[in-house]
Amino acid sequence: MLNAKKFANAVTTVWLISYLLCALFAIFLPDVFFSVAGSWFHAINIEAVRAPDKMSILTFVQGVISFGIYVWVLTFAAISLYNRFNKVKAA
Repeated sequence: MLNAKKFANAVTTVWLISYLLCALFAIFLPDVFFSVAGSWFHAINIEAVRAPDKMSILTFVQGVISFGIYVWVLTFAAISLYNRFNKVKAA
């Protein structure tokens, strides 16, 4: 059995660090950011959705909070289901 809270905390921490790095790239190296992001979205021109202004601190904080909650809840749910399925299989 996996501890769902500890696992969700760990996964959320990793994803929030990823979010922070992504935001830093978007703010300080936007051309690199769009080059990499464009390579991930095959044949889609993401330049058309480029924001005209840099992200505000408020937007960043809202993103960190909402993304953190989203990742934590989904990870907790997934591990809880995993533990439940693992019990059923073992029984």
